[in-house]
Amino acid sequence: MLLSVSGLSEGANVRHERAVRLAGNFRRYLFASFPPLRQVNYMLLPSPVWRPLVNSGLTHPGAICVDSARQRLFVADTAAQVVVVYHFQVLRSGLLMTDGHRHVVMTSVVARGLTVDVRGGVLFAAGSFKPPPPAEMREAVLRQDGGAIAGILAGGEISEPHTLWTPSNTISGSAQNPQLFEPSSLVGDGLTVVWANRARFEGTGAVVSAPASVPAIHPERTVRPLADNLDNVTALALTPTLVFYAGAGRVYGVERHRHSMHCEGSGTDLCPAVLAQDGRTVNPSAMVWDGDGTIFVADNEHGVVLSFSSGTLARHSLTQVAVSEGIFGLATFVSVQSPGSGTSSARPGRRCVAIAALASLLAAV
Repeated sequence: MLLSVSGLSEGANVRHERAVRLAGNFRRYLFASFPPLRQVNYMLLPSPVWRPLVNSGLTHPGAICVDSARQRLFVADTAAQVVVVYHFQVLRSGLLMTDGHRHVVMTSVVARGLTVDVRGGVLFAAGSFKPPPPAEMREAVLRQDGGAIAGILAGGEISEPHTLWTPSNTISGSAQNPQLFEPSSLVGDGLTVVWANRARFEGTGAVVSAPASVPAIHPERTVRPLADNLDNVTALALTPTLVFYAGAGRVYGVERHRHSMHCEGSGTDLCPAVLAQDGRTVNPSAMVWDGDGTIFVADNEHGVVLSFSSGTLARHSLTQVAVSEGIFGLATFVSVQSPGSGTSSARPGRRCVAIAALASLLAAV
């Protein structure tokens, strides 16, 4: 089955992607979850056709993430309260297909944001239940290690994930309130994770950065709130130098290494809106950086995919690139095509609803 639309519908090994782009032999894909259809579909850009990748076994697919180096698609099935993984492959034609197996890597969790690390692990911003429901939900950034995922794929049992960041180890600031309250989105680059809060206390960040590995001593001192101008952030995207975040009908941006969360000071807007004032509101459920110069936006409310330039915090024009009713999550994937052979080798970097791993290091190259 092909789903036709009127147009086109984030991350690890950026060095590899740069080499691929220079060679010119690459294929770019955009993945998206469609909860009303209970599907995850993909586009081989720039084709304006959605093709089904996963069309059974899902109840309400939300956030998604791709580990491109291992060709794994992670899906948060929020209604079933699980995170599942599929292995996919690139066919000679450029089309994608899974191996047909659905593996559960985490249970009793409502994962609202997913990203992966360089060792094949998956991190999620989630409300989790321990013990299972109807017990009280606990909010956290969790990680299921790559070794545990490999064991699950080999037929092993699901292990407990590692708890990274919680309300209790993120208490900072004069108000002594947690910088993690209800995380809604999650991005990372292997060294750093950035989460957004969909609710927060006064004096805490709407967008917060922290190390991907939690320090044993005074972890709260390493937590850096980046912005305080929204109460509910619905989507994040990360580039080597910038963080883009969305809420209240607008998209904002900040320098990712800033040392203050305050968005107003000395008459200057320190967290500027980055979209042109053309009267349009956007309500993103997901955003993703393509590893080059574009942010893709899934506007769930309006049923479209949009894009804008990712290079600066100046105001950018929005481009509508797809009409995609019911869209929710986004991820990207890049495949190398062997010159002259027509075949593809899947050695790209992670592309998630997150960003590019090691990107902060590469930005200095």
